[in-house]
Amino acid sequence: MSVFGFIQMADGADADDLGIQLYEVKPAQSDEGFGLINNGSENIDLKGYWVTTGEGKVSFHESLILEPGETLIIVGNDSSSPYFLNREGHPHKVWGESGIVGENFELDDGGFSLYLYNNNTIIDAFCYADADSESTLWTGRSFEIMSKQSNAFAVRATSDNLGANSWHRWGTTYNVFDPDLKYDAEVSPFLFPESGGIPVYRALEQAKSSICVTMYMITSPNVIGCLLECIERGVSVKILLEGHTASGYIDGNSSHAKMLKYLAENGADIKVMTRADESSPDLHRYFYLHAKYCIIDGETVIVESENWDEYDFTNKVITNPEDGNSRGWGAIVKSKDYADFMQEVFNNDFSTEYGDVFDYNVVFSQTESVKPSYTSPTDQYPMKTFKTTVTPLLSPDSSWDGTIHYIDSTETRFDLEMLSITDSYYDEEIESPLSHLIKKAESADVRILICMESDKSSSVLQHISYLNDETKIKAGFILTYASN
Repeated sequence: MSVFGFIQMADGADADDLGIQLYEVKPAQSDEGFGLINNGSENIDLKGYWVTTGEGKVSFHESLILEPGETLIIVGNDSSSPYFLNREGHPHKVWGESGIVGENFELDDGGFSLYLYNNNTIIDAFCYADADSESTLWTGRSFEIMSKQSNAFAVRATSDNLGANSWHRWGTTYNVFDPDLKYDAEVSPFLFPESGGIPVYRALEQAKSSICVTMYMITSPNVIGCLLECIERGVSVKILLEGHTASGYIDGNSSHAKMLKYLAENGADIKVMTRADESSPDLHRYFYLHAKYCIIDGETVIVESENWDEYDFTNKVITNPEDGNSRGWGAIVKSKDYADFMQEVFNNDFSTEYGDVFDYNVVFSQTESVKPSYTSPTDQYPMKTFKTTVTPLLSPDSSWDGTIHYIDSTETRFDLEMLSITDSYYDEEIESPLSHLIKKAESADVRILICMESDKSSSVLQHISYLNDETKIKAGFILTYASN
């Protein structure tokens, strides 16, 4: 095995002046490799450039021109590559050809650092998984490890050297948290179980041209019936669902699956983020499609914590919590700019380009269709509207950085109500939102309310005792019905 030392660490070099940067990195499978991009304004000859992990090397020995904006992928094997090498406008070459020489070059899918050189000057770096960078061209955390899937590779989103914040996984959106990104909006909050979903029904009833829904689950017959009425009056309806929930695949024989099939056969464009079947490779871009939001007429966004199910969408105002189901919340956000932002997110996730989204009629080809009906709510749910600004946080894009920012910037009080907190977050050695809350509790009033289910009561009580006894956080629990 050859070892290549770093001849000159010219970390002050301006990658924009040099033009060539690392652009894509695929760490696993037979088509593993990397991509380069010319971010300069003139043609650049790759002769004299080389890429190394510190243990292996790929170098360019012959003239090879990249025009401004042009990309080139370099791999050791191109015999099988359904996504990385099979995209229009992304040419590739195999080392061992065209004067490209590979010497013991391989990417360790458990972690590696990749460095790009122009002759003896390092000009770019990429740090993956558990590896540490030896160059200041990469700062902060490594790019998070990805599953070993054919559609899993990292793509550079900005020419700036921001470490992991310059990159994202192919097929996911790229949104770095920006506390100064604020959209003017009119926000109308509502609660579950009290609202019975009435604010959502009213908003859907008023839709004029389009409805785009991303939802973990839609099981309420009345909601499906409402969407059918929207279609019948000429509203375009698109729906993206998670096809493999925590409880398993959608049951094609369920009543809601049959009603959704009717929608799909009568004008709705419904897609499912799932595997095509249980025997095919799992190509999920996300562990779960767990978002719950709706965009109406390109001007209004409904975001909420609850699924569109029959338990929360009771179609009536709930005054006694015991008559309802989950504690949840929602907000109707009227803002053209925010709607545009969320529409880009929806369009990205809805795309079939990435191998994990399928047409509902294909996934449930054997499911019979049943026509749903709709009953408009007669109760009135009181709502208030606030003129304010909204700053989007998306998981996995920006949720970590945004959460840490708002915790750290708290001045007087921080209230948190959660279904659960990951057990590992109670480890004082691990940086987490909880570790930041513990620190913040030294100067601000921090209160945490955790849901306690009967089968987890022991660990929840232990965690609450730890927070109350060992930190300045005030912690408590709320019992679910199953715990009573």
